Amino acid sequence: MLSDTFQTILMKILNNLEIDSNKLKRILEYIQTKPKESYVYPEVVEEKLGISISECIKVFVYLEKFDVLKQVYKLYCPKCKDFSSKIYEDINDLEEENECEICGKELFEEENPYKYVVIYFKVISNG
Repeated sequence: MLSDTFQTILMKILNNLEIDSNKLKRILEYIQTKPKESYVYPEVVEEKLGISISECIKVFVYLEKFDVLKQVYKLYCPKCKDFSSKIYEDINDLEEENECEICGKELFEEENPYKYVVIYFKVISNG
C-alpha cells in the first residue's frame, strides 16, 4: 500500500504522464521498499516488475521533481566490460574522470563525451 505522500505523487504523475496506473503504482511500491540512499536501476525494475526500461526511466526522471529520486552516474568500460566503483553525484564531476580505474582505457570521446556514462537513480525519499 502506498504512503499518503506516494499516493499524492501517483495522482500527479498520472495527470502528466502517459503510463498505466498499475505500472506506476508497482514502481512506487518498489521504491517505497528501498532504503534511503540506496540505488534503483531501471533494468532491475524491468526484470522484477515487467515494466519497460523506457517507461521506468520516464517515471524515475519525473520522480526527481518530487525529490524522491536523484540521478547519479557511473562510468562503463567497454574493454573491461565493467562499471566504475565510484558513483558520481554530479555530471560535472565526470569531467575530471576520463579513464577506466581498472585498465586505464580512455573513456572520453570529443564527439560524444558522455558515451561511457551510465545513469542510475538514488533514493532520496521513500514515502
